[in-house]
Amino acid sequence: MKQKKLGGEISSIKNLFNRNVENSEVFRYVNMITSTNSFILGFLERHQDIDIYQKNIEEKFLITKSTTSKILKLMEQNGLIERIGVDSDARLKKIVLTEKGLAINESVRSTLDEVEKKALEGFEPHEITQLYSYFERIKNNLKK
Repeated sequence: MKQKKLGGEISSIKNLFNRNVENSEVFRYVNMITSTNSFILGFLERHQDIDIYQKNIEEKFLITKSTTSKILKLMEQNGLIERIGVDSDARLKKIVLTEKGLAINESVRSTLDEVEKKALEGFEPHEITQLYSYFERIKNNLKK
């Protein structure tokens, strides 16, 4: 039996997760966002008490500057976020959720929670903790 390849397994899981999210009733109704947008909306909502910049999103989601820029531009065009200049540095723009972004995030949060619950069905709490530990180790190894 051939050994499975990590990259293929991660890609398959990501595709299945995104498909489950994007095929949900809420996402069909709110067809202006992708699952990546929903993760960013959730991140912004959870961190409303601090200033978030493009660099923070790049680091959190491990995506390139150009990809992040394109994603944020589309989210801004769709009215989900605003980029607000910072007095101390004209080059910096903090990213803030709009009312529309907050409302959509509220709608999709339960869908994301349901898909995550489905993905982890049958796992014991200690197994889930261990799984996330493995994810962190893999990410740290690949950042080297």
